Amino acid sequence: MWMVCRSILMDLAKVIKARLSKTSLKLSTLVIGLRYAIAVVEGSEGEAGGLCFVDILDSFYDPMPPSLELAQLERLLLSPYHLWRIAGVAIVNAISQYFFWNCGERSKYRVEIPCDTKSIVNHVKGKRKILVVGNMGPLVAALRNVGIDVYVVERNPLYRLRAYTDTSLKLLANDIDALIVTGATIPNDTLPIITSLLEGARPRIIVGPTAQSDPATLFAHGIDIVATTKVKNLTRAIELIERGGGRRDLSSVVEDYVVYPGKADG
Repeated sequence: MWMVCRSILMDLAKVIKARLSKTSLKLSTLVIGLRYAIAVVEGSEGEAGGLCFVDILDSFYDPMPPSLELAQLERLLLSPYHLWRIAGVAIVNAISQYFFWNCGERSKYRVEIPCDTKSIVNHVKGKRKILVVGNMGPLVAALRNVGIDVYVVERNPLYRLRAYTDTSLKLLANDIDALIVTGATIPNDTLPIITSLLEGARPRIIVGPTAQSDPATLFAHGIDIVATTKVKNLTRAIELIERGGGRRDLSSVVEDYVVYPGKADG
């Protein structure tokens, strides 16, 4: 029997559309670089930046996005063109970051700063078998170093060293104790499929700069913990992305943090 999954992109489009109807925001910047895209929005509470991973193989032949306005956001998010969805997710993430940090929405959640590979590993210590979606080399190595049996699936064949293709996901899903998934599953719209296949895995952690989206929407799609990134220096981040910079290049201009459901104690 086929399982029908909701689209996280459709849900994000609804959430962001409702927010834009109540707040005046301007899209001031959108840059799609070789490895990351960045969008910047401006409002009465200042600026905020959103990032999205760029998968070159998925987007290489796509036409570039049309003239960009916030009114075009739903069209970008729900496009069959991967490059348009990259642009849409970067904008969604900028808007989500604006509300989370600039408008005080972080008070709705438990937030830990900073976050690093060690803190993510600590969440799954003692687990026997973990599935990692997205071949995140340093994180995978750290998990294996503490004795965890790690299975990795990767969509992009260029990154598939010692990993399975993502078409193996169903065959690897049995007896998985915990799940770590890349934020790149958001523009791919594969996150709902993955979490539905691994309902028994706990915790389910989404990681990376692309996971800057509205936390409530991520939790509604089966995520337990969000480990992502705030852009601290927008000007410098734009410069790095324009020059083809990736996650390591951005390390000096971002700050990693973790979000959990529920309010902080006190």
